[in-house]
Amino acid sequence: MKNKKALNLPAEPLKTPSPSKLLPYHKRKSIIDFHASNPKSLLHVKIRRLYAIKWNLSVPDRMIGQRRPSRTLGQSVGFDKSIKKLILYLSSELIEVDILYLVNGLKKIKALEGISLVFADHYAMTDTRLSHLMKGLKRLCWIKNISFFFAYSHKITDVGLTLINRSLKNMTFLKVISLTSFILSQVTDNGVKRLYGSLSRLTRLKSITLHLISFKKITDRSLASFSVDRLVSLKEVKFSFGFVNRLSDRGVDFLTQALIRAPNLQKVSLDYRGYQGLSNFGLLSFWKMMKNLSGLEEISFFANCRWVTNSGFAELNNIFEYSPPSFKKIHFEFDHFCGVTDSGLAFLCQFFERSVSLQDLFVEPEFYQNTDRPPSITDKSLFCLGEALKRLNSLQSLHIAFKNFHQITDMAVEKLIDCMKKLINLKRIGLDFTACKKITDKGLSYISQFLKSQTSLERIFLDVSQIAGATEEGMDNFRKRFKT
Repeated sequence: MKNKKALNLPAEPLKTPSPSKLLPYHKRKSIIDFHASNPKSLLHVKIRRLYAIKWNLSVPDRMIGQRRPSRTLGQSVGFDKSIKKLILYLSSELIEVDILYLVNGLKKIKALEGISLVFADHYAMTDTRLSHLMKGLKRLCWIKNISFFFAYSHKITDVGLTLINRSLKNMTFLKVISLTSFILSQVTDNGVKRLYGSLSRLTRLKSITLHLISFKKITDRSLASFSVDRLVSLKEVKFSFGFVNRLSDRGVDFLTQALIRAPNLQKVSLDYRGYQGLSNFGLLSFWKMMKNLSGLEEISFFANCRWVTNSGFAELNNIFEYSPPSFKKIHFEFDHFCGVTDSGLAFLCQFFERSVSLQDLFVEPEFYQNTDRPPSITDKSLFCLGEALKRLNSLQSLHIAFKNFHQITDMAVEKLIDCMKKLINLKRIGLDFTACKKITDKGLSYISQFLKSQTSLERIFLDVSQIAGATEEGMDNFRKRFKT
């Protein structure tokens, strides 16, 4: 390597371990973290045959305004051609020239299979910077995994998503894609539609993860164009729409109707907690999707059930009345649980009772306190849930959370614990009775005695905070039993 001109690097360069002090290859971690603020120190470390290397691409405060080591940075990224996975943290100090050299280095890594781009800075990415980056990524047509993370990128518009769309079209070998973005306030339905358009052409896709948080300008129209007709290999889908207040039940229907056309789908996760509230129509659309996807094994649903009533859960029981479900994992979290009574939860428990192959169950209804209606869930709901658990012999993981329901008493806790004793294969358990004011020291005693008798448990999660009926003495006894 030829000698280069001296760079104006910080007075105290970052310490990088020498190759002689590194562990053998089979003992190293899968991801090694290098802070490439001083790229020169990175050039002196020759590490090969690692599965993954992670760079934090940022410029120290002392180097701002000085000559940037852009060329050295680009050469260092392409230094080891055996890298299979790369995670890049891009900060706002990097200019377009830095990104160009970075892209030129990426083209030389022919063994690269996965790349993650993290823009965790308010001003780390704009449409212009994204255009330079996407032009380089377009040439990485052999990539199998790609991930984007945008945080508070107010300067990215529909143009930025269009650039991502054009790059993804060339990545025909892509199997896993993930896009997580917070507060892209300038993105509209048109930008999201273009992103969906690129996904529908990637026939080898197996997993899609889209977390669109606080997209203030997108509506139900953005979900109408989503299609998976060509994605015959798709097995996992994760969608999250947090604090997107312009989505309605119609958007849920659009999305579930599209997912029904994925014949090999095995895992589905939908998060609708952040918008104005789900009604029975949106809930029914989700139940129908669960019914029509015969190969579905894991289902997760997070919803704001502000307008849901008992009839919404009665439809679930009717749909699966003559065909028992074959799910292995169910994760239900229902916020704003105001319009559902014990009768509605009884229908949900009957559905659990039919899921005899269930191995992992997570159920968490939460009452919304800032409402005029009192909580309508009483001990009867826990009685029904306990009876349903008796038939789930293959259950290995169980999490039950009833939050802010003031009518639940020690009697319900005792009944639930008695039913849980028959789950002989249980390895992981979680109990959460936050702000259940009528649970007293007696209820805590039932829980502690049961957990102490379960010697095969591998993981325990408990939240008994804000229980007004418990005394300090009862809480102390509860802690002492776990210490012993």
